[in-house]
Amino acid sequence: MIKNQFKKLAPLMLNCVDASTQDTKVYISISPQRSGQHLIIRWLCENIADVVHFNHCYFYRRNLSYHLTPINGRRVIYRGGKIDDNLWPGREKLDCNNIRKLSFQNMLFSMEDVALSNNFVKRIVNVRENIHSLVILRDPYNWLASTMKKDGNSKKLLEKKKSCYIQYLEQALGEKDYLKKNITTINYNKFLIEAAYREGLCDDMNLHLSQRAEDSLQDIPTFGGGSSFSGHDADIKLIESVFLRWKSYKNNSLYRGLIDDERLVSLTDAYFGDFPYRQEIRNTLQC
Repeated sequence: MIKNQFKKLAPLMLNCVDASTQDTKVYISISPQRSGQHLIIRWLCENIADVVHFNHCYFYRRNLSYHLTPINGRRVIYRGGKIDDNLWPGREKLDCNNIRKLSFQNMLFSMEDVALSNNFVKRIVNVRENIHSLVILRDPYNWLASTMKKDGNSKKLLEKKKSCYIQYLEQALGEKDYLKKNITTINYNKFLIEAAYREGLCDDMNLHLSQRAEDSLQDIPTFGGGSSFSGHDADIKLIESVFLRWKSYKNNSLYRGLIDDERLVSLTDAYFGDFPYRQEIRNTLQC
């Protein structure tokens, strides 16, 4: 009881960000794992051009406050057309003093598989004025298949992840406002195949769409052991590999049981609409 009360009131901090000034623009990205978020974040950082990305963050207690900080201390600096990736030095070796000396005007913190209803999450996106929050989503049929390939068949874990996923959809559609602020939602399905959609995202975020960012979509990120999500509009084989992940699990009873969810299907149709192979999914999975 006392511990829960403390966590509700404990100060929250953004690691390496000077809390005494509002000069730094902060981006907070929230997404399910296996949603193409690393490709999108790389693209976004290339468009921002001068930014440090703190990867896979969580709330770490330090004395009486909690700091949003990368689990493994990983930060990636984008500056002057170059990328400086410190890989995984460990949380305690995160070079905050050096980052402060470099005086970044932009910082991006990414979180994965966190519930939007979590008190810390709701508070951190409103901890200062100059924060732009992002929610990244991939259709559930391919997201769940990719998640099961990575995480295995733990029903408890997968149900927990699905619960978070549904909250992201509710926030994206405006059915529930967990974060109590305006956010940018990114539809990975559209992001991958529609250049106009990517251009519109830049317009919405007051960013200039750079050729360097577009070129980055042809690279394979090294985050999380690599990703098959890189590519560009003309890469048909890649599109098929991304949108056909569900086929590997179409006869898996756990997969089908998780997907056979009226609420999930309703939210999915409302947010994603049609996308490659959607009709085939309906015919095969009956959802």
